[in-house]
Amino acid sequence: MVDWLLESLARAHLIEAPRWGRWGFHDLVRLYAEERAAADAGEELAEAERRLNAHYLETAAAAALNLNDLVATSNDGPLTRFLGNEGTGIKWLDDEYANLLAATARAQADGHEMLSVVLPVALGGYLRLRRVLPQWTALLEGAVSAGESLGEVELTGIALDLLGLALQEEGRLEEAAVAARRAVKCFRKVREEFRENVALSHLGTALARQGTYGEAAKILRSAVDRLEGGGLMTSRAHALKDLGEVLLRLGRFEEAAEFSGQAARGFWIPLGDEISEAEALLCEGSALLALGDPAMALVSLHRASEHFRKHQSLAGLAPTLNGYGCAVWNLGHRDRAVEILREAADCAEEVGYDGLRAEVVDNLVSAYTILGRSEEAARLAPAHAARELPPQPGTPPPCTRTDGGKWWRRLGWPSWRR
Repeated sequence: MVDWLLESLARAHLIEAPRWGRWGFHDLVRLYAEERAAADAGEELAEAERRLNAHYLETAAAAALNLNDLVATSNDGPLTRFLGNEGTGIKWLDDEYANLLAATARAQADGHEMLSVVLPVALGGYLRLRRVLPQWTALLEGAVSAGESLGEVELTGIALDLLGLALQEEGRLEEAAVAARRAVKCFRKVREEFRENVALSHLGTALARQGTYGEAAKILRSAVDRLEGGGLMTSRAHALKDLGEVLLRLGRFEEAAEFSGQAARGFWIPLGDEISEAEALLCEGSALLALGDPAMALVSLHRASEHFRKHQSLAGLAPTLNGYGCAVWNLGHRDRAVEILREAADCAEEVGYDGLRAEVVDNLVSAYTILGRSEEAARLAPAHAARELPPQPGTPPPCTRTDGGKWWRRLGWPSWRR
């Protein structure tokens, strides 16, 4: 019956169908409908909005179920809708994202406090998966306020935790750490140990981004240990990845390779979160390269590069190709290594990573010099090529050093997340 009515409206050109199963208004019709709805506001309209909000909340919670480290406790009801077919749930969220964003903003503007906090909480895993948290910063701030007004300590804590992640993505690191600490206190108050551990891991990441690596490593290691044994937990995978990146910064390469490798497997098996997997693989490959194992590093870096290419993430591809080129060079494929490093330099330039591009150019100049291609080295970096004592044949380029050289410090760090 509903499909027949929708098709009738489409034939009358009152709605449009960009593809089967998706319907929308032409802009002028939508504006007219909004005007009529405002003029006819009453209980019938309010009831229709309640039904729509309930549909969005229940379906979004079902679609994001496995993204939120939750497990269905019953065999019926809306939360089982996408069980066994998580890809369909994510596809629904992708299709409805703009509507979910608008519904949350409308709920907060109209003072619907419970919906204002519950809908962002239900979408938490999806917001992180798709790297859209910065778009939700203001809405998450509203969710925190709504949760506090309702006296819902646990919901407030979840909203604070998500807000901290959003603030991290915006580079507001001190505020992010404050939000994470407040989330920890909320969860501790209601004895939600699992959520407390997740919030602690996010606090560790915020501190690491501020440069306090030692404290961050201790917090993240504790969170990883306390989250162990909980099944398919995406939060533990994120904590493992973040811990690996901090350990890479600290030069603890063996541990960095171990934890980031565990993280990569965690993202791949339950979710297919390819961007997070690629970040973990980049960290693992960087650590393995620093340990002098280019063959194993190549495996991780190649897979990471495939994921970043697929998702058109030049910000992730640039540092990956730098490490990839170094691994290929160490394995003796020098012409191929130069090709890869040149692409890495182009990617770094396109995304504005001047420091990384300088490192890649340094690697290229050394490689050209070793290969006897002095003119290319001179064109790329005349000052570098004019050194009095150029590298001798067989000398590895800077990217292959394992003596604390700076090249790996740029690799695996999450500041370039989409």
